[in-house]
Amino acid sequence: MALSEKDVLQAANKLGLSLGEWKKVSERPGKEPFGMEIDFSSDLISGKIHVRNSGEVYVLFISKDVFNWKNHLEKLKGLKVIDAAGSFMWIEVSDAKELNNALENVIKYIKELKGVKNS
Repeated sequence: MALSEKDVLQAANKLGLSLGEWKKVSERPGKEPFGMEIDFSSDLISGKIHVRNSGEVYVLFISKDVFNWKNHLEKLKGLKVIDAAGSFMWIEVSDAKELNNALENVIKYIKELKGVKNS
């Protein structure tokens, strides 16, 4: 894995995110798993961290407030956005540092949108 379970746990703890359990994922039932993923959530956002067996890492962000990520992408510089539609946004990260930065920047941006003080 490009990211270890420890990397994900450290990033989540640093930001106060709740984590689910790691699950194997496949294209459809009965097929070999092509990766693992874990759900995360906070009062502002939820999503999942998806690690493929081949090493690619994707992060799904789901905004708990209704807005279209596509309208905010130019303000979220530095993210490798794979897809954004409605309240869903998929990004790609290559290592623990990128994961930390992405989580921090997205949460900070949502707090700014909501007018919540960053702590």
